[in-house]
Amino acid sequence: MEKGGKLFSLIASGLASKNKISTSKFENSSDFENSDGVNNIDIALTYIEHNIDQKLTLVNVSKNSYLSPAYLSRLFKEYFKINFSNYIRARKIALAQTQLISTDEPIDKVSRKIGFSRANYFNKVFKETTNLTPLQFRKMYTGAKKIYTIHRELEWNDNISVYAVSRQYFQKQGVTLKEEIINGYPCLTSIDGLSSPDNKNGWIYLIDGVQPQTLPSESYVKDKSVIQWIFVTL
Repeated sequence: MEKGGKLFSLIASGLASKNKISTSKFENSSDFENSDGVNNIDIALTYIEHNIDQKLTLVNVSKNSYLSPAYLSRLFKEYFKINFSNYIRARKIALAQTQLISTDEPIDKVSRKIGFSRANYFNKVFKETTNLTPLQFRKMYTGAKKIYTIHRELEWNDNISVYAVSRQYFQKQGVTLKEEIINGYPCLTSIDGLSSPDNKNGWIYLIDGVQPQTLPSESYVKDKSVIQWIFVTL
């Protein structure tokens, strides 16, 4: 993909409706409160967060979360609509992408830092996930100035858009946003003070390591694990 193509998601990056900026509700989030399932998956997610740079399997994560593998597998399918191994893969590839963009470390070192013992296997998994090799990804996003990574949360549901999730995340983190109505559509024109007044830079987004060909408001998070926003040089 040429760099100019990255502006697809920037042109109307805040698109949610033709009349107003989206304030999509995180419906049914109260259904998760005081649930044993939520408490148990939270324990597993905390372990994963602290050990994402290690080899993570259903067996060792369930063991360290005091759960059975079958039960943990069911929790991921119930709450995240994805299987455990796909979630771990998406988290690791997102971490690798951050390393590839923000450092000059050799690819084999990046692979070891996220828990892959063999660089060739890392390359294979990376390409299967992103449709790019790690080297191609690094070259494509050379000059990127900022990257934000948003991990799936329990309150996400099938009807929440990438735009709504991202907006809530940035507001929760205290990140300054600027939103405008452009051509009748609401847009994110600046994140943390970074904007593109001359169209030489811009924000693009990835879902599970891949840049979609749809607008953020038309992409939904129902079975997704990671969203990333990258400020790129075009």
